[in-house]
Amino acid sequence: MFQQSIRALQSKNCTARLSFQGPRSVVSLAGSGNRTASTTMSTICILEPTHWGRFQGGAEIQSHFLANHIADKTNHTVVYLSRFIPDDVSTYRYKILQYQGPRLLRHLRWGQTGDSISIYQQLRRIDPDVILQMQAGAYVGAGAFYAKRNNKPFVWYIASDRDLEADPPVGTESPFKPLDQRFFQYGIDNADYIIAQTKFQERMLLANLDRRAVAVVPNFHPVPDVVEKPESPLIVSWIANLKPLKRPQLFAKLAEAFKDRSDVFFMMAGRSDESVESRRAIETLGSLPNGKYLGELTLDEVNSLLEKSHVLINTSEYEGFPNTFVQAWLRSVPTLSINVDPDDIMSTHSIGKMSGSLERLVDDLRELTTNSELRISSGNRARNFSVESFSLDNAAKVVRILEAAIHQGKIQTLR
Repeated sequence: MFQQSIRALQSKNCTARLSFQGPRSVVSLAGSGNRTASTTMSTICILEPTHWGRFQGGAEIQSHFLANHIADKTNHTVVYLSRFIPDDVSTYRYKILQYQGPRLLRHLRWGQTGDSISIYQQLRRIDPDVILQMQAGAYVGAGAFYAKRNNKPFVWYIASDRDLEADPPVGTESPFKPLDQRFFQYGIDNADYIIAQTKFQERMLLANLDRRAVAVVPNFHPVPDVVEKPESPLIVSWIANLKPLKRPQLFAKLAEAFKDRSDVFFMMAGRSDESVESRRAIETLGSLPNGKYLGELTLDEVNSLLEKSHVLINTSEYEGFPNTFVQAWLRSVPTLSINVDPDDIMSTHSIGKMSGSLERLVDDLRELTTNSELRISSGNRARNFSVESFSLDNAAKVVRILEAAIHQGKIQTLR
């Protein structure tokens, strides 16, 4: 799949080539051994508004894994530039730097664009050979602006389907929000390479924004050892940051439908936005004899929960490619969702199901909790498929794109 995407970009309508003899080294997309093929030392900057150590969202986790991979498996220097960083940056295997908004406006909600000056100044100090950004917003524009002014390649890695809508919701609620949206669009228009997580995103990018993805590279996670699950009770987990688009209240309603099942326990984990809906979902779940809200968990705690879980539930309105799906599949946990099945993976590989409604979700969960043979076989298929498809080999593919971007330089022919 990855190689097919690369070959497609080498057609007569696109002069960008991602496998070539560079002036200093050979960039190979096939990979080689434990370290990447390039022996040239370059500086790769990952630009994100928040570091994983401050907020464990999906894009932050992927950025952290990628930075670790670059630090451990390549000869390159990686710098993570972010506004919100951990208190102790010395514990990480890569360099972390901070940018800040304008001092005169720091007490106001100046929007994301207000950070652009500080981002530009820090990028000048870093002097990166390539810049990668994984989220939507004016920060995409800030990275692309610096790259264009300084003749450096800029790579945008799509994180959510919603970022590709014709009018995506971008920026904070402030007088500067329209400017944030325009700067985000500037970033998309001027990105030298765009990476999609799914084929669906690849199609949306072309249809809505008239850009072509250089490749489709799914999420990546370390592959854990196989851990035997307890037979009872059955644990049904919901893991996300509690906010409107995740719809935690639907998980609470799902749990209510199973309140008489003492053999099934419902666990909700994630940071709450303290909205009325989130508080009500937490209260409803806590009132059940077989429900519990665990609060925000660390990545290790989430993985530990999934090792004990038997089903993962997703109730989001939309997603990009949920990291929790990959984490669950790697731990032999089938997934059920209402709206989300990235690239129809769950249905195609029989590792879960997109129910389409809360009522159908109740029925599908009842089937999985009463049919142990179906549940176990689905979990085993999920494990085998995810090990093959979502390992850190995907991080190596991203690195090879970054290396190709460094050697190829800036391009504007991917439209």
